[in-house]
Amino acid sequence: MCLLQATAGERMRAHGRKQVPKAQQDALTAASLFIVFTIECERFDRTVCTGQLAADGSGVMPRTATETGIIVQHASAMGERLKARAKRFGLDPAVLPHAERFVQAMPYAQVEADYPAALRIIGGPLDG
Repeated sequence: MCLLQATAGERMRAHGRKQVPKAQQDALTAASLFIVFTIECERFDRTVCTGQLAADGSGVMPRTATETGIIVQHASAMGERLKARAKRFGLDPAVLPHAERFVQAMPYAQVEADYPAALRIIGGPLDG
């Protein structure tokens, strides 16, 4: 079971409700945004970068300054899309840094496993 589904289920059971409380739903949504951001940026990076695979298998490293520039520009555009989607969800911007740190601390394999659930939570890809 993916972390997002387990987390949502545990929260609902803990509160004896059919719906997750708003603050916790916002945290789940924000984490989902960053999971989708992470996977979509990594997929793009793999189409551009020609360097070595990171030791933990989480990404391909850029080999040149040009590659670095391209992926930084893409990540910046994706970050703007993430912020726009967060605004549409009515998320407090203060939630985003916490969600970002939470996702960055996750093993990459877990981020990959949570990607399908994250897509459902946020209603589809950021770049689509």
